Amino acid sequence: MIFVMEALRTKYAHDIVKRICDEVRNSGTFVIIVDSTQYVSGAEQESVCLRYVDASLEPYEKFIGMYEPPETSGSTEAACIRDVLLCLNLSMAMLCVQIQFGCQATVKLTVLS
Repeated sequence: MIFVMEALRTKYAHDIVKRICDEVRNSGTFVIIVDSTQYVSGAEQESVCLRYVDASLEPYEKFIGMYEPPETSGSTEAACIRDVLLCLNLSMAMLCVQIQFGCQATVKLTVLS
């Protein structure tokens, strides 16, 4: 019984993310928001959200999921974003750039494509 409920929950989650990605593709452009923090164990975790507007210019910001990168270097962060977009079947050509940093962040920007 627990296995069946877990399978249903996973299916519903995938269906929701698929619908969100369909909305994003229909919008024509989007921003990916990645925020990272540490678990109490010290492992890094990243939350991924998508920001977009619909045909009536109503803004949306939707949570997509949590990811655990192997490290926090810039190249790993870029690879994680690339992997998420590939898994969601979202084109880099639709991606807009919006960068916000905390006060201690040091960043080297590289082209993702």
